[in-house]
Amino acid sequence: MGTKTMGEVTFNWTIGKYDYFTKAEFLGGVATATSWKRPRGIVEIQKALIALTEDNQYVVLPYANVRSREANTDGAIGLAVIGTMMEPDNEAIMPEYWFDMSEVTEAGS
Repeated sequence: MGTKTMGEVTFNWTIGKYDYFTKAEFLGGVATATSWKRPRGIVEIQKALIALTEDNQYVVLPYANVRSREANTDGAIGLAVIGTMMEPDNEAIMPEYWFDMSEVTEAGS
């Protein structure tokens, strides 16, 4: 897709309750139903990110670099995640989209 960082456009969130497969999705590594193994070396994870704001706007980053770490807050461990917008190589794809909820339909509808 692309490699140029667009700047400070980021999504930040914490996943509080997760399974080993989710952990592998955001930290890399190998997961089974009962275990997770951390990968060696540098892990690069890219994902398309979609968020819904409190005022019913969908924000879409079609290509984002994702960095995650385990965070300890109030005695609980969560996955702190930061997704940074990247510029796609394909010029037909914009780096960021916003849609009013009224424009979005469920898959299969």
